[in-house]
Amino acid sequence: MGVDRDTKIIAADGVTLAGALAGPDRAEIGVLILSGSGPLDRNSDMPGQPLGVSRALSEELARRGVASLRFDKRGVGGSEGTYLATGFHDETADAEAALAALGSALPSARIVVTGHSVGATIAMR
Repeated sequence: MGVDRDTKIIAADGVTLAGALAGPDRAEIGVLILSGSGPLDRNSDMPGQPLGVSRALSEELARRGVASLRFDKRGVGGSEGTYLATGFHDETADAEAALAALGSALPSARIVVTGHSVGATIAMR
């Protein structure tokens, strides 16, 4: 149930973002997890600073029967693009694309967006 399933997310400008969908296939609730500032991957890790915050949250949600989607930022991990050329509006657009992907994967689920640091700001938008 908590096993990650690799997911590809197509951003508005055609960049492919790599992500992980975890939890039950027919969850009633789905959570989009947005990372904070910096070149963070889907687990909220960056070179020299492995935090694992998003992975830990995703695993706990899965244990409770809630699905979640998290993704590597542009130019990080398995995602295409260049991190340093990505601005706040690009990150917001990428979150919108991820939200649409989660909605497609769980069409009958209630969807929640959460994040930390800049991810929380994007979640509010």
